[in-house]
Amino acid sequence: MNTITEMQDAEGLKPAVSLFRERWDIFKRNRTAYSSFIFLIVLLAIAFVGKALTRWFVVFDPQQVRLPEKFLPPLTSFTGKITPAEDAPAFNIYLMGTDELGRDVFARMLEGTSVSLTVGFVAV
Repeated sequence: MNTITEMQDAEGLKPAVSLFRERWDIFKRNRTAYSSFIFLIVLLAIAFVGKALTRWFVVFDPQQVRLPEKFLPPLTSFTGKITPAEDAPAFNIYLMGTDELGRDVFARMLEGTSVSLTVGFVAV
Protein backbone atom coordinates (compact mmCIF):
# COMPACT_ATOMS: atom_id res chain seq x y z
CA MET A 1 0.00 0.00 0.00
CA ASN A 2 2.47 2.52 -1.18
CA THR A 3 0.26 4.78 -3.23
CA ILE A 4 -3.01 6.53 -2.58
CA THR A 5 -4.82 4.59 -5.32
CA GLU A 6 -3.82 1.26 -3.85
CA MET A 7 -5.14 2.43 -0.49
CA GLN A 8 -8.40 3.62 -2.05
CA ASP A 9 -8.84 0.40 -4.03
CA ALA A 10 -8.18 -1.62 -0.92
CA GLU A 11 -10.86 0.31 0.95
CA GLY A 12 -13.33 0.02 -1.95
CA LEU A 13 -13.29 3.69 -2.91
CA LYS A 14 -13.15 5.00 -6.46
CA PRO A 15 -10.17 7.07 -7.57
CA ALA A 16 -10.81 10.80 -7.44
CA VAL A 17 -12.18 12.46 -10.57
CA SER A 18 -11.21 16.01 -11.45
CA LEU A 19 -13.86 18.71 -11.41
CA PHE A 20 -13.38 19.34 -15.13
CA ARG A 21 -13.85 15.65 -15.96
CA GLU A 22 -16.99 15.49 -13.82
CA ARG A 23 -18.51 18.58 -15.49
CA TRP A 24 -17.55 17.30 -18.95
CA ASP A 25 -19.35 13.99 -18.29
CA ILE A 26 -22.46 15.87 -17.14
CA PHE A 27 -22.26 18.08 -20.25
CA LYS A 28 -21.96 15.05 -22.56
CA ARG A 29 -25.05 13.46 -21.01
CA ASN A 30 -27.11 16.55 -21.89
CA ARG A 31 -27.86 15.70 -25.53
CA THR A 32 -29.16 19.14 -26.49
CA ALA A 33 -26.13 20.98 -25.15
CA TYR A 34 -23.68 18.48 -26.63
CA SER A 35 -25.39 18.59 -30.05
CA SER A 36 -25.27 22.39 -30.00
CA PHE A 37 -21.59 22.27 -29.09
CA ILE A 38 -20.82 19.95 -32.02
CA PHE A 39 -22.87 22.17 -34.36
CA LEU A 40 -20.92 25.23 -33.20
CA ILE A 41 -17.61 23.45 -33.80
CA VAL A 42 -18.77 22.54 -37.33
CA LEU A 43 -19.75 26.17 -37.99
CA LEU A 44 -16.35 27.38 -36.78
CA ALA A 45 -14.61 24.88 -39.05
CA ILE A 46 -16.72 26.04 -42.00
CA ALA A 47 -15.89 29.66 -41.20
CA PHE A 48 -12.14 29.06 -41.09
CA VAL A 49 -12.08 26.80 -44.14
CA GLY A 50 -14.41 29.14 -46.04
CA LYS A 51 -12.21 32.12 -45.32
CA ALA A 52 -9.17 30.22 -46.61
CA LEU A 53 -11.03 29.00 -49.70
CA THR A 54 -12.33 32.41 -50.72
CA ARG A 55 -9.06 34.21 -50.03
CA TRP A 56 -6.34 31.86 -51.25
CA PHE A 57 -7.68 28.75 -52.98
CA VAL A 58 -10.23 27.46 -55.44
CA VAL A 59 -13.55 29.25 -54.99
CA PHE A 60 -14.69 32.27 -57.02
CA ASP A 61 -13.88 35.70 -55.63
CA PRO A 62 -17.05 36.64 -53.69
CA GLN A 63 -16.74 40.33 -54.58
CA GLN A 64 -15.98 40.05 -58.29
CA VAL A 65 -18.89 41.27 -60.42
CA ARG A 66 -19.69 39.27 -63.57
CA LEU A 67 -22.78 40.97 -65.02
CA PRO A 68 -23.16 38.64 -68.04
CA GLU A 69 -23.41 35.67 -65.66
CA LYS A 70 -26.16 37.03 -63.40
CA PHE A 71 -28.98 34.84 -62.05
CA LEU A 72 -27.42 31.53 -63.09
CA PRO A 73 -29.08 28.50 -61.47
CA PRO A 74 -27.23 26.20 -59.03
CA LEU A 75 -24.70 23.71 -60.41
CA THR A 76 -24.11 25.74 -63.56
CA SER A 77 -20.74 25.07 -65.17
CA PHE A 78 -18.31 27.91 -65.70
CA THR A 79 -17.83 28.08 -69.48
CA GLY A 80 -15.34 30.92 -69.82
CA LYS A 81 -17.11 32.25 -72.93
CA ILE A 82 -18.30 35.39 -71.19
CA THR A 83 -15.75 35.77 -68.41
CA PRO A 84 -11.99 35.28 -68.99
CA ALA A 85 -10.67 31.79 -68.25
CA GLU A 86 -8.13 33.10 -65.70
CA ASP A 87 -11.06 33.92 -63.40
CA ALA A 88 -12.17 30.27 -63.38
CA PRO A 89 -11.71 28.31 -60.14
CA ALA A 90 -10.59 24.70 -59.90
CA PHE A 91 -14.19 23.51 -59.41
CA ASN A 92 -15.43 25.25 -62.60
CA ILE A 93 -18.98 25.26 -61.26
CA TYR A 94 -21.31 27.65 -59.47
CA LEU A 95 -22.50 25.39 -56.64
CA MET A 96 -25.38 27.67 -55.56
CA GLY A 97 -25.68 29.79 -58.67
CA THR A 98 -25.09 33.53 -58.98
CA ASP A 99 -26.88 36.62 -57.69
CA GLU A 100 -28.10 39.76 -59.49
CA LEU A 101 -24.52 40.95 -60.07
CA GLY A 102 -23.11 37.61 -61.22
CA ARG A 103 -21.30 36.93 -57.94
CA ASP A 104 -21.02 33.34 -56.74
CA VAL A 105 -23.55 32.74 -53.94
CA PHE A 106 -21.60 29.85 -52.38
CA ALA A 107 -18.41 31.93 -52.12
CA ARG A 108 -20.36 34.79 -50.57
CA MET A 109 -21.92 32.45 -48.00
CA LEU A 110 -18.50 31.06 -47.06
CA GLU A 111 -17.14 34.59 -46.68
CA GLY A 112 -20.14 35.69 -44.61
CA THR A 113 -19.98 32.78 -42.16
CA SER A 114 -16.95 34.15 -40.33
CA VAL A 115 -18.46 37.63 -40.15
CA SER A 116 -21.73 36.28 -38.72
CA LEU A 117 -19.97 34.15 -36.11
CA THR A 118 -17.76 37.07 -35.08
CA VAL A 119 -20.78 39.32 -34.59
CA GLY A 120 -22.54 36.57 -32.64
CA PHE A 121 -19.63 36.03 -30.26
CA VAL A 122 -19.06 39.74 -29.71
CA ALA A 123 -22.77 40.30 -29.00
CA VAL A 124 -22.86 37.56 -26.38
